[in-house]
Amino acid sequence: MEKTVNKVMMVGYVCGAFMVGYIVRVLVALLSNWSGTFARFTDSEVVRHGLPIGLGIGFFVYMTFSKKMRQWAHEVIIEVSKVVWPSRKDTTAMTIVVCVFMILSGIILGIFDFLSGQIIQFIIGMS
Repeated sequence: MEKTVNKVMMVGYVCGAFMVGYIVRVLVALLSNWSGTFARFTDSEVVRHGLPIGLGIGFFVYMTFSKKMRQWAHEVIIEVSKVVWPSRKDTTAMTIVVCVFMILSGIILGIFDFLSGQIIQFIIGMS
């Protein structure tokens, strides 16, 4: 169980590092389009590519070696493993119920919309 938890934590850290790198890359691109000064700053390859990669690696290293973060991630994984997920049959049944209620509420709102429109047209036609 402990090996599985560690694998899940590492996959989570890697995904988080990629997300941090991607977000920083998008922010650098947006800021370079917004500000001329920042655009000159981001002309270098180090800033445009190195900053997102460096921050992603920094995030990964921080998450891997921070005792508090490892403890938090371990507790999250243990709690999620305790969740009782609904069966496929239950999920299908609940999805059908939601779809039926959405269709019914759409029909009822459509009727109210049509009737209120007819009432408004009648009132406008009277004056």
